Amino acid sequence: ATYLLWEKWKDKLPAHFWKIDMPLLNVLMAIEDRGIAINPKLLGGFSEGLEKALKDIDLSFNPFSNPQLQAYIYGVLGIEPFKFTNTGQPSVDADVLETIDDPVIKKVLEYKELYQEKNTYVDNYVKRLTIDGRIHPEFKQCSTVTGRLSSAHPNLQNVPTSEHSTMRQLFIAPVGKQLVRVDWSQLELRVFAALTQEPEMLKVFQSGGNIHKETALALGWNPDDPEKYKDAKTINFLMLYGGGAWKISQEFHIPIDQAKECIKQYFHKYQGIGTYFERVKAEAHETKKVSNYFGRVRRMDALYAEDWRVVQQGEREAINTPIQGTAAEIVKLAMIELHYKSSAPMILVVHDELLFEVDEPQAKEYARWLRDYLPTLTKISGVEFPVEVSVGRNWHDMKEVTK
Repeated sequence: ATYLLWEKWKDKLPAHFWKIDMPLLNVLMAIEDRGIAINPKLLGGFSEGLEKALKDIDLSFNPFSNPQLQAYIYGVLGIEPFKFTNTGQPSVDADVLETIDDPVIKKVLEYKELYQEKNTYVDNYVKRLTIDGRIHPEFKQCSTVTGRLSSAHPNLQNVPTSEHSTMRQLFIAPVGKQLVRVDWSQLELRVFAALTQEPEMLKVFQSGGNIHKETALALGWNPDDPEKYKDAKTINFLMLYGGGAWKISQEFHIPIDQAKECIKQYFHKYQGIGTYFERVKAEAHETKKVSNYFGRVRRMDALYAEDWRVVQQGEREAINTPIQGTAAEIVKLAMIELHYKSSAPMILVVHDELLFEVDEPQAKEYARWLRDYLPTLTKISGVEFPVEVSVGRNWHDMKEVTK
């Protein structure tokens, strides 16, 4: 039956199936077979340390009980609810907790993060560590709607990267080798510029400018103020994900009118973005599908819904899918190129990041070669996709190679 289906459909398969999906299979199998080395002593100590830290946090209520959190936040603290769940209850998610300046809530956030690190990550690493001292995750090509790769058993694509998390120290290079990391610089924002063909945004990237500073200036903010720079960065990514005034209002805790003014100023600066949004939404409503630059199609069933909230979510996904999907394909093409034409073992892919295990004497030289070579592989509408490279003994403590 499988062969008959193959006979029926092989001539109708899209180009990306032959150019990306099939060649990538061997790449992913090789990464799975190699695995990534773990420091077993550090892993054991990490687990014990997390267990002790959890016991040291003294809370008078269950931090995972929404009713108890609601009672404390909106009852004891008397905070006015500003975000609600789908059932109309005051929200107690991380976005809300992070806005509250209270020692108990800070403990709740710390407890939740430590609990997740231990139960979601570290305990899984202990279970999955094989006799060769390595973890061998599974990689999946078909489990996300955008075309991004995912991993499981364990999932290494969501290892915490926050400033105070040192979990990446667990992942090490064996004796005599170093890890080389490649990280695409602002990949999705560059894809955003390439697909929208927004002239102001293209000008920033092509001239080597800073897109977040440009956005801050457009919104009347001081780009040299670290907080305003961070806010401008947030605005850029919210727009990339199709965020509207309501989302900006929630993110910055500002009135909806002020959020609308932000969007107005943003679209005044980057006029091609608004045009792109309207075109994509119109095409998605008409065809109930979207595709990325390389032709991968996603059905947009949400646009058949009668509930306006479901439709709005579908519109946001229609805007973002071509961007996120195109970025994912750029990384996949680089993986294929390096697997078949380079001898350095690739050991991990995490969204816009690749990790290699290279003999120590050649590590920096290989990193420099990657930095110069990878941007030449794919160019869209004149936009290149540069990478940053770094080298280190573990995944956490890596130094950027700039020369």
